[in-house]
Amino acid sequence: MFKRILMGIGALVLVLFVVGLAVRVVRHFNAPSDESKIQRTIEVAATSTDPSYCERLRTKRYLEQVSGEEEPFADDICESQASEGGARSVAVRAVDIHDERATALATHSGGSLDGSTVRLGFAKEDGHWKLDKLISFLHFDRERFRRAYGRSFLEFGSPTRAAHCAIGRERRLSDGAIERALLIGASETFVAITVACDREGVERSLVEGVAEPEFELPLRMIGCAERRFRAATDAELVRMELDIQAYAEVLLECDPGALNAYQRRELSDRYGLDSAGFHCVLETFHRLGPKGTVRLTYDEDRYEALIESCD
Repeated sequence: MFKRILMGIGALVLVLFVVGLAVRVVRHFNAPSDESKIQRTIEVAATSTDPSYCERLRTKRYLEQVSGEEEPFADDICESQASEGGARSVAVRAVDIHDERATALATHSGGSLDGSTVRLGFAKEDGHWKLDKLISFLHFDRERFRRAYGRSFLEFGSPTRAAHCAIGRERRLSDGAIERALLIGASETFVAITVACDREGVERSLVEGVAEPEFELPLRMIGCAERRFRAATDAELVRMELDIQAYAEVLLECDPGALNAYQRRELSDRYGLDSAGFHCVLETFHRLGPKGTVRLTYDEDRYEALIESCD
């Protein structure tokens, strides 16, 4: 009897062990592999319009590379461009993983890189694979890029003649020049073409940014900024379009008091900061100067830390 009980317990233990092993095996094979995680990162980054994926799927180095800006502006540029959409789909192959680094090839369908294949670098951060570098073009489809580039002007609201002008200037660039511009985030190449072919559209876009109803900026300030944009040279307008700090300097020079009033409303409505807290923040702004202030307000962590310290 005792022997049979022990044998029964042994059998039960064996069954539990086998079941447990089977569960672990199933979990292991059902768990996403690093290769599938990398593929998913590429697919979502290339096709999603969710701005939160800028930080979640891309490293700081990647954001700075493709935007041509340092943090904290690089992330903001990514988020503003996310809503514009990208590829319809992307085909991933040749995933090569070495510890916490990896590379892969991605061929885009739709978007500005339609038909092109790029080599991407990845880094593993906190257990998540993120895009870390746009390494090179394995194949650059110039004709599809040109069609997407022309469409972007029409979507911007430019007249047809401006789109034709831009395509004419784009044809003067070599494939290598465009590839290099895309790889190092040299947006100046394309913004200069936009200013040359549709200066009125660029001016209108800059003015609309100042005139956003949520800012409640006075008409005199909007008018001042508009005059500054119209009086700027093409090179200065390119800089204002590309450089957030240069754009902000125009607003500060036009009416710093109006910006202070907007800042006060935001700190009160969004953070519940009282008058003493606002003046505490304002003192920091004065100490940092215009450029330091702009950089601080775009750095959410530092900005909120300042507000908390002044509250």
